Amino acid sequence: MTQNEKTKWKQSRQVRERIFISGKLVLQSPTHLGNGDTSGVTDIGLLRDEVSGAPLLTGTSITGALRNYMREVELGYGVGEQAKGGHMVEKLFGYVGEDVADVGKQNPSIASIESWLMVDDALGDLPKTNPIEIRDGVALDADTRTAKDGAKYDIELLAAGTIFPLHFELWLTEENREMLPWLAIALQGLENEHIHLGMRKRRGYGRCKVTGWQVNRFAMNDVAQVVAWLNYQMPDAKKADGFQSNIASLLNVSLPDSDAREFFQMKVTFKLVSSLLIRADSGKADDPDMVHLKNAVGKSVLPGTSLAGSIRARAGRIARTLKGGDVGDELVKGMFGWHDEDDSDNASGSRVLVQESIVENPIANLVQNRVKLDRFTGGAYPGALFSQQPLFARTEAPTTVELKLLLRKLATMDDDWFRAEVGLLLLVLKDLWTGDLPLGGERSVGRGRLEGLSADLCLNGRSITISTTKDGTLSFPDGGAQELEGFVTALNSLEVSA
Repeated sequence: MTQNEKTKWKQSRQVRERIFISGKLVLQSPTHLGNGDTSGVTDIGLLRDEVSGAPLLTGTSITGALRNYMREVELGYGVGEQAKGGHMVEKLFGYVGEDVADVGKQNPSIASIESWLMVDDALGDLPKTNPIEIRDGVALDADTRTAKDGAKYDIELLAAGTIFPLHFELWLTEENREMLPWLAIALQGLENEHIHLGMRKRRGYGRCKVTGWQVNRFAMNDVAQVVAWLNYQMPDAKKADGFQSNIASLLNVSLPDSDAREFFQMKVTFKLVSSLLIRADSGKADDPDMVHLKNAVGKSVLPGTSLAGSIRARAGRIARTLKGGDVGDELVKGMFGWHDEDDSDNASGSRVLVQESIVENPIANLVQNRVKLDRFTGGAYPGALFSQQPLFARTEAPTTVELKLLLRKLATMDDDWFRAEVGLLLLVLKDLWTGDLPLGGERSVGRGRLEGLSADLCLNGRSITISTTKDGTLSFPDGGAQELEGFVTALNSLEVSA
């Protein structure tokens, strides 16, 4: 045994304190935590624990979501890490990079810094009723707005209300205590619903919220606390005993004021003017052929996937009309993402995040019988009678739906270009507000038309409120009408850089 091996045990991480953090994570919208297997009952199945069969949220998924959120808060959207330990996110979660002292050598060594935060896997506790949702999806052709051949799929989702107990362990030394406030920032992202999990999290899936925390700290230089640490048992996050909100106060830290993220956000309330139909299969033999989509608890919903698809299509038409094909396509691809059909690895994610919304106060129990007609004879096709159960608007009290949308600004993006993107979204909002952009299926027969009631717009802390008066005109209580016109002007004057 070499001398180095004899003294290796002395090369510890000098841990002075261990902090155990437990949280109760509750899904707020349907969520897909996939297993990558396409040979199951559904095209896209859920990841489950092989022993218990419970849905599994892996520690790697939790860590990746926390790390990404902390990096965005510290550095801004679209900024990568340097793998040199210069950023707080690298100091907390570790990194792998070339040793600076060996850069330029023929075989540079790799400096691997381990994470100070340990994250456990979490097994989900499903709701007692309707724990799993099965939803259909289809990819649309951007030009024809029709389904692509072979692009229909079904996906298995965990229902809202599923609970995951989260458990973390943080090691602190005398030198790295500056990481604690930044860990609080990352965990606060779960507390404030700013972190989404799983597949299609930018289209309404995967919203989650930690409803309570429990923190236990053990000093490693105190014998009694070391014994308490050895006997420590993780609490049951399914119970409310001992769990509190506000992770920052539980950790007794003051959060840094800096937040490098920049974004435009809109929250708009519409009323349904006619009817709305997002087609779904109820799975019951005596139900109509087509019913409106409902979630696991029976609420009628407007899914983020449908809403984002309609917004993208209209944004593309507006951009190409105003700026031509090249500029318009560049705008839309930069905002909503793109992928190369010939190379699946060549893709870019969407910077537009859309949430799933509940349709409030609809008439949902009326059934329409319809028949397909032969355009040549004017008669009915044989066997073409079908029934539908869409949502209808009420007259005595409005049937409302809320749109929540966020556009992220890349840290390296030109301000004028981002203002043009905001202007494009405002023009789409105008079309939704006036009923010119219907949503859902069968828009050609009058379904899906909305009318705007109120809107709250926010850009980097500046808020603008829009409301509709009794005579149908728009009101701006906080001002801002000229500011909104300025965004559209930025779109009109935008030019593509060489």
